[in-house]
Amino acid sequence: MSTPTSRHPALPADLARWRKLMRAELIARRQALLPEQREAWTVSIGLFLMRSLPLRPGQTLGFCWPHQGEVDLRPLLPALMARGVRCALPVVEPPSRAPYYLFFCDG
Repeated sequence: MSTPTSRHPALPADLARWRKLMRAELIARRQALLPEQREAWTVSIGLFLMRSLPLRPGQTLGFCWPHQGEVDLRPLLPALMARGVRCALPVVEPPSRAPYYLFFCDG
């Protein structure tokens, strides 16, 4: 049976361990950003998305709650909704409940 590393020799031998370490490193880097740096990245990423995505009225776009220093794109929601895009964020519930999204609408 082939494994991810046998099909792709450039991958680390212990892929799960490498991914865990890399994730921890990237989280630490994000959390170490100064608030000004994080704001600049948020603005840059938001502008890029607004210019690059083929947005259409009636389209639904899902977002994530920012976690562990991740970019917070929630400020884009009003501009997207003004273009007729439906915006959704996941509802955080106890694990016993099925996940679902909450949609935000004008009015």
